[in-house]
Amino acid sequence: MYTRQLIEATAAPEEDPWVVAQTIGTFLGLFAIGLAVAALLIERARRVREHDERRFTSTPAAVGCFHTKQVHWIPALFGRQTAELKVPTISGLIEEGDRARWTSSSLDLAFESHSDHTWVTLYESILSFIASRAPSDQWPEDWRADKYVCRFLRRVGSAEHDNHVIKPESFARYLDAHETKKLVSTCRELQKPPRPRQQDQLPNATVARSKKRKTKTGLCRLTSTWIVRGRACIRVTREELAALAIITGMVFTRQDRSLYLSGFGGFGLSLDVSHAEASWSAALVQGPRLPRHAPSLGAGYTTLMAKHLACGSIPFAQNRDWVISVYVTDEVLTAIQEGGNIIDKRAFGGDSLEFLRRLPGDKLIDALYGVYGGADVQKSPGPSFGAILHADRETELGKWPHAVAQIAFGGLVPQANPNVVEA
Repeated sequence: MYTRQLIEATAAPEEDPWVVAQTIGTFLGLFAIGLAVAALLIERARRVREHDERRFTSTPAAVGCFHTKQVHWIPALFGRQTAELKVPTISGLIEEGDRARWTSSSLDLAFESHSDHTWVTLYESILSFIASRAPSDQWPEDWRADKYVCRFLRRVGSAEHDNHVIKPESFARYLDAHETKKLVSTCRELQKPPRPRQQDQLPNATVARSKKRKTKTGLCRLTSTWIVRGRACIRVTREELAALAIITGMVFTRQDRSLYLSGFGGFGLSLDVSHAEASWSAALVQGPRLPRHAPSLGAGYTTLMAKHLACGSIPFAQNRDWVISVYVTDEVLTAIQEGGNIIDKRAFGGDSLEFLRRLPGDKLIDALYGVYGGADVQKSPGPSFGAILHADRETELGKWPHAVAQIAFGGLVPQANPNVVEA
């Protein structure tokens, strides 16, 4: 009897139903609060991403190898948006072209594209050519030090960009297969002049070199894109647009009193320039090509020679800061035809030369357009006919036949000044 009472006394008391219900209610309440907090966080991240106008720049399908890193949802909770999309400027690409690191062949092999971001195909074509010519172990120091340039060049050869351009490996095999005895890649940089130019000792040249060391050049000249009507756009100056039109051989047409320009050039490229909402916009489209306009299978031409020959200048030498050229004016053309000499001249060269100097380029331009011939040459036992002389009339910088021969190392350009053709 005592044992039975002890067992009943030690048995667990029955739980109160109210306590059980309260516990379950507390658990459900905490769970609901957790769901509400999660919903608020998700909504917060969604709104941040919805107002992130640069979000599409993190997708390779939109901007190719230039895409930025996608923002994770946790940083998005704190208002972080997609980083600015940075790409090389048109001037930077042209500077690399002046250094013969890419030629028109990069545009010759681009695929047809009608993307919303019309600059992607152009940029990836050029970078593919550069990457095929310069392995990572041969990159310049400024490329290695710039994380954006390294990222672009590494991405451009990946499989995800095959739809835009030919991969660097295929590009290299293409070049090797066509560099035969009948077809050789002749594009190269200009040679140095026989003697150092006098400009190297002048203060303005020293200042130009000091400024050049402090500023980034080539691919390292980056610019942030603008987001206009849901598209990533690049700022382009008038000079950059003009240089791009010359390099691609654009021929523009304009209707009377119209704010719309349409240009058609080589490689299936077309350039449309329009004015709307108080701003100008340009779209470069890689369209279809006729069979007779198929890739030429050649080495192409350099941007340096394309700019100079179109403006009536023939570059024949260069040093660290200057490109030395002969500016073929009417007077120089007559002297060449009569066997006279060309000499440096301190005077206004003309509108075409000044336009050439405003175009983006890797070096400054030292054009020679004076004439030294006739009776002065006959009386002097100095330089022979066809010499290119310094202003002192003694230092010979080169020969006219040598200057003409340099055209072959720049390729067959699409446009040339009439005086250059006749000379």
